[in-house]
Amino acid sequence: RGTRIHASMEEWLTGQQHDHPADIDQWVAPLKRRVSRGLATLGVEVPVVGHIEGAGGYCGSADGLMLAPDKSVVITDYKSRREGKSAPSRKYIGKFACQLSAYAAGIEQQYGSQLPGPVSRLSILYAVPGEPDAVVQSIDGDELKQWRIRWAEMVAEFYAVNGEAIREEQRKYDLDQQERPF
Repeated sequence: RGTRIHASMEEWLTGQQHDHPADIDQWVAPLKRRVSRGLATLGVEVPVVGHIEGAGGYCGSADGLMLAPDKSVVITDYKSRREGKSAPSRKYIGKFACQLSAYAAGIEQQYGSQLPGPVSRLSILYAVPGEPDAVVQSIDGDELKQWRIRWAEMVAEFYAVNGEAIREEQRKYDLDQQERPF
């Protein structure tokens, strides 16, 4: 279901022919209502490749990069909840906040000069069956700064523990690629 919802949102946001299946309307319609309040779509399924100096790299893709009515650059992430489930409380936002903070840093590294400003808000949009509008949990200001620091710490910890194994795997891959005739 999540993949179909994301595909439907991507088609809609990029202006493609869009008739989403009726069985996902209870998730897509609230997301559309919320996202349509934005000023502009800057990107959809934005590829992210980032690097933390002295630690290592990471990659992913952001569901949406939007320009809000206040001209702030916002990364959006779409989540669908099962029937009978509400949006989780804010105390469970950590995993998503860390992921989106990574995307913010990577997007600024890659596309910074093309953006109207830095990413200043992360918004998780929960499509909840029975709710007329998507439930939004946003992260900005000092909270966003704290999550960005936490992300950098996590990458550094990961590479401190796994860096040698990663370098060895990369060395093997590089050697294998050199031996291929094509």
